[in-house]
Amino acid sequence: MIKTKDRVIQIFIEESIEVIEHLETELITLEESPWDKSIINEIFRGVHTLKGNANSFGFTKLGGFVHYFEDLLDHYRDPKNQLCDEIIQLIFDAYDVIQEVFENEKEGIDEYPVNYDPVLNQIKQFLNVKTSQIQSTVEPLGQEEVLVEKHHYHHDKFFPNEVDSIEQELKELIAKQATNGKKIYNVVMEFDSDIYIRGYNHTLFYKLFESIGEVVKSFWYLDENIPEIEEYDTNVSYIKKVSLYLVSDASMLEVEDIFEFIAEDNEVGISLVDSTLFKQSQDQNNVTNNDIVVENSEKEHENQTKTVAQAKSIRIESSKLDELFDSIGELVIAQSFIDQNEQIRGLNNLEINQYLSMLNKTTRLIQKKVMNLRMVPIRDTFFKMKRVARDVSKKTGKEVELVLSGEETEIDKTMVDSLSEPLIHLIRNSIDHGIEKSEEDRIAAGKDPKGTVNLSAMHKGSNFIIEIRDDGRGIDPEVILNKAIEKGIALRDEDYSKEEILNFLFAPGFSTAAQITDVSGRGVGLDVVKQSIEGIKGKIQIESVIGEGTLFKIILPLTLAIIDGLSVRVEDEIFIVPTLSVVESFRAHSGEIQTAKNKGEFINFRGDILPVIKLGKLLGIDDGNISLEETTLICIEHERGRYVLQVNELLGRQQVVIKSLSKRLAQVKEISGAAIMGSGDIALILNTEGIRDWLDSESSNTLL
Repeated sequence: MIKTKDRVIQIFIEESIEVIEHLETELITLEESPWDKSIINEIFRGVHTLKGNANSFGFTKLGGFVHYFEDLLDHYRDPKNQLCDEIIQLIFDAYDVIQEVFENEKEGIDEYPVNYDPVLNQIKQFLNVKTSQIQSTVEPLGQEEVLVEKHHYHHDKFFPNEVDSIEQELKELIAKQATNGKKIYNVVMEFDSDIYIRGYNHTLFYKLFESIGEVVKSFWYLDENIPEIEEYDTNVSYIKKVSLYLVSDASMLEVEDIFEFIAEDNEVGISLVDSTLFKQSQDQNNVTNNDIVVENSEKEHENQTKTVAQAKSIRIESSKLDELFDSIGELVIAQSFIDQNEQIRGLNNLEINQYLSMLNKTTRLIQKKVMNLRMVPIRDTFFKMKRVARDVSKKTGKEVELVLSGEETEIDKTMVDSLSEPLIHLIRNSIDHGIEKSEEDRIAAGKDPKGTVNLSAMHKGSNFIIEIRDDGRGIDPEVILNKAIEKGIALRDEDYSKEEILNFLFAPGFSTAAQITDVSGRGVGLDVVKQSIEGIKGKIQIESVIGEGTLFKIILPLTLAIIDGLSVRVEDEIFIVPTLSVVESFRAHSGEIQTAKNKGEFINFRGDILPVIKLGKLLGIDDGNISLEETTLICIEHERGRYVLQVNELLGRQQVVIKSLSKRLAQVKEISGAAIMGSGDIALILNTEGIRDWLDSESSNTLL
């Protein structure tokens, strides 16, 4: 059983991951609009939340760093201070440190990132310079000015008359604000003396309130027994209470969110001031010295809570969702049993048939709803690619814009987690290899000096499609072929199609880079992409036109739990062929069949000579002597070229729930899983990639 403390830390880690991911998106937006203070405020709030949580849960390295980073951001929240490219880069570097130090502390690694101290020193140096500049421009206050400012820091025992006059002034301010429709909140903070040790301070909250409104007055109540300077303890807070008045458009919930990481609820009180009473008094010229009236805002709070509750989500462990999905899969299988049971179908009872139809409809509806629970927008993954494009364009010295489209398209959550690495490789490849080396080259080619990479997502039939398209120089097949021959990947005298040549790019260790850089040249990239995509039951295609650009197309099933397939029969066995790989099924005529000595049979399919794989012989079910004219042939699409499968009969198309295989069967490359059919039979799901690998092996040449 998981301890409560472990659960709390796990919640902190999950929430911190969300904050850090959100920060990256905001940083990209900030670079595009550095003058927008609302973005800085959003980043500041995220970093502030991260700091409070980190200190509370013992992530001291993270808390120590974000403390200074927060001060840097706070400086630029001031409308007078504008960001420059140097500071924006420093903010990006700081984010990288936050990300790395968080991962280290999460994994229990007691090490600082390499760039921790350099970036932290840059921030400290900047803050020291700015502090000294501010101090040098501040002139000493005169005695009268000191008395005017004194009301911000006083104790009620020493200045009772002044408090009365300030409260009268405050009433007038409230009456004035009543005319502009804004709300006025009275916030009272009575923190314990250990507030600094817990990672908080009063001025921090003061600044946060200024980010959502205007603090018109504040009252700071000090401890009566403040020690002399020699005995003063900087870890102890001697501020008993702070009472401030905030004018803002924010709701009660937004104000309360300022204190979201405060453990003790009784340390903070927030009330909504009834400003209408003062407005009425002012209109009647009858302003009295009555105390400020504060109304209980429970009703408004209740309404706000209801509104927010509608948009809230529930955090559920993915394993529980998988269990639910598996249970629904079993329900669908049971429903198929009922549908295809001969005894039930032979009853011919109208009432029973109606109930069965209703059950079938409800089961399919539940299946669809549960499937949707696993579907999430690709948006967050796409936004991460903006950071990748930014970094690669700076390293390569190319000005490139990444254009996103279809980012709200939904895909299975388990697949989203596996897409980041492949997309990073493809974006880097498009910028480094695809886009021309210089603006002069692009201008000479009649293009915009700035390169463009388009990243898009869409649903097409039962597939999820991601496209990465650049407007660069394109891929020269001749260069690829020569490099492949040089590396021993291709044969010099072999005649390859353009599609086959482009697919050499996915060979392990293949690279056309002249030299190794931070971005490319190590021969690790597209082969990793191919393996990752195939790992989630997808495939990748390349299209390219010299001088116009290159397109990488990733084709994926909508979900990993259910696939769309063709059910086929080989002798007495049923198999499922994923429709993602199927071009079409057809019957052969004798004139289209050719035989090569020791190479097996081939068929002329729309002008292409394709090898035929006799599935029964491959799997050891029959001897392979059945004539091609008497069977059904299925053309299979593969990045290394098409091929044809011979089966006895095509039974139909249907969706099936994927069941994993035992460890022993999982080693059979030609099979990727199993499915339970409505009849109760088990059908093996074919791995068209593994079958192609068998076709390419030398030992298979005599078995076709």
